Amino acid sequence: MEGSDSMAKTIAIGRQDFERMRTRNVFYIDKTDFIREWWEAEDEVTLITRPRRFGKTLNMSMTEQFFSVDYAGRGDLFEGLSIWEDEKYRKLQGTYPVISLSFANVKEGTYEMTKQGICRVLTDLYNKKYFLLKTGLLTEEEQELCREQSDLFRKYYPLIFRGDYYRLTNPFEPGNMTAWQHVSKDKTESLLSVVVTNLTCNGPQEYIRAKGLLPDALYTINGGETVYSGSALMNAGLPIDREVPEYTAFQFHIQKK
Repeated sequence: MEGSDSMAKTIAIGRQDFERMRTRNVFYIDKTDFIREWWEAEDEVTLITRPRRFGKTLNMSMTEQFFSVDYAGRGDLFEGLSIWEDEKYRKLQGTYPVISLSFANVKEGTYEMTKQGICRVLTDLYNKKYFLLKTGLLTEEEQELCREQSDLFRKYYPLIFRGDYYRLTNPFEPGNMTAWQHVSKDKTESLLSVVVTNLTCNGPQEYIRAKGLLPDALYTINGGETVYSGSALMNAGLPIDREVPEYTAFQFHIQKK
């Protein structure tokens, strides 16, 4: 907790932005030890499941503003807090590119409107972070990867934005992959995405079955010469390489001949 005068501060409800908390006369309980604990744990994935109104979003805002280059030189936000007592962490503040993504404000009444809201969030994030390509903070390899991903996003944006969405795996059932698919309204084009989420030794060949295609139509995949019927893709499925690192992702661009 902050110093002895903190009880004279305003007790605000629903605040989710760390900077606003720290730059206004608002009561704040110091939770910056979370930054130290998370950093030193070196976890690849952190899942925080707590009740609503427990401070999850505020803690994420705090963590973002501690590491993000967008807040370089903003040590004033952390002065007087636990994390600022350690010189090692003072040197870390504001030194990393950080992507912070929230769909909390996407509260639409229909699926289509929700999808549009999510696409707007992604587009805004892309525009916000485009400056990183010109800062020298990224290596040439990282810059090239960003450009490739940006080109892919622009290429498939109309399909993702306007097409039909299909979930190909059930998140509530055990499995080794997560897969989803977007299909154009006329069913002539589709983008099928797969992420390998679990590795098994000597596991059997696994397939992902497409959805939403024309059964009697012929399709190619990623511009290849081999032709598949829509029925084959939806019933037999696409073989997925299993000899890959965990969280390897695949994309299959399916086009009608």
